[in-house]
Amino acid sequence: MQMLLPEIEAMIAEGKTQREVAENFGFKDKNVVKKLLHRQREKQRKLEAEIVPRPKGRPRKDIGRGDVVTEQAYEIERLEMENKLLRDFLRSTEGGEALGKIPHHKDGMYLPPQTGHFRPGQ
Repeated sequence: MQMLLPEIEAMIAEGKTQREVAENFGFKDKNVVKKLLHRQREKQRKLEAEIVPRPKGRPRKDIGRGDVVTEQAYEIERLEMENKLLRDFLRSTEGGEALGKIPHHKDGMYLPPQTGHFRPGQ
C-alpha cells in the first residue's frame, strides 16, 4: 500500500475522487483510500510537531553472544539426558543385553521384544 501512496496522492491532487482512485487500483471501496490518506496525514502532523514515530508492539529480545553459548550448553545437557534415558530404556527392554543388539525386521523396521503371551502367526 505504501508503494502506491505517491500515485494515489497524485491522482487526488489531479482532482479525482477517492472512489475513482479506489476503482482505478481495484480496491474494495473508497474507505481503503480514505484510511490510507488519513494515516499519512497523521504521520505528517506528528513529524511537524517533532513527535518521533516509535515502533508498535513489544520490543524484540536481543540475543547476544553470551545467550547463544548458554542456550547451546542447555541444549547439550538436555540431549545428554535424553540419550541416557533412551539407553536405560533399551537396556530394560532387552533384558540386560548389549546396546548394539537391537532386534530389527528384515525390512529395517524395529521389532519390540516378544513377551511370550502372544506371538503373531500362532
